[in-house]
Amino acid sequence: MKKNILFGLGFLALAVLVLAGQYGILHKIGMLPVLLSILFGTIVLDGLVNLRGGSIFFGLAFLAIIWDDQLGITKITPWWVLIAAVFATVGFELLFKGVKKNRKKKKFTKKIQGQFENVNEDMFNNGNEIENDNGEYVYSMTKFGSTTKYLTSSNLKNVDVNVSFGAAIIYFDKAEAPNGVVHLNVDCKFGGIKIYVPQSWQVSEGKISKAFSGMEIKKGSPSGENKVTLFVDADLDFSGLEIFYI
Repeated sequence: MKKNILFGLGFLALAVLVLAGQYGILHKIGMLPVLLSILFGTIVLDGLVNLRGGSIFFGLAFLAIIWDDQLGITKITPWWVLIAAVFATVGFELLFKGVKKNRKKKKFTKKIQGQFENVNEDMFNNGNEIENDNGEYVYSMTKFGSTTKYLTSSNLKNVDVNVSFGAAIIYFDKAEAPNGVVHLNVDCKFGGIKIYVPQSWQVSEGKISKAFSGMEIKKGSPSGENKVTLFVDADLDFSGLEIFYI
């Protein structure tokens, strides 16, 4: 909802600027810098609301590059500004990782409320490769590292994968989903995620948010009767999500 509000405000501003351009108000500035400023400004606001360091600092970096002449900072653009954005993003993620982890924990706990009596606290520790193979819900968090998981659940329903400055590989080929539906929620920043699903599964894209990122279903397609549908929701910042059929 918050993201829709931010992008809605961005498009309203764009509408005003399009009309202003017709009257020559933006003649001296040019339309392209203004349009790009709206885009990156919206990304920065979204980063502030959701505590995404990459969106905040890289958005600001590109704004600085666009307006470097006006700001008198041509000596440090583009490379020094981009390098500074990298370090600022890393520092931000380290400083706010506890806050973000608690947010995700509360969200995940609410999602599974009524399914488990207790949530295993170790599931939220950074760097731990914890699998809930026999349960309905699986949570995976990777920061500054890599994780490979083989899901063997007999009644899989939901998988949450969070990656920051790292990589994750998740295999679904040994998992069973009697209900015929599995939800995959991905949150990836400055990382890469590879998902491997059986040929008999159908992949369906849901809410996909991409900032300087890409998502692709590669190498193959569903074959035979589609027994399970994997619904994918993804929030990607400077990241890549690939889904393979095996």
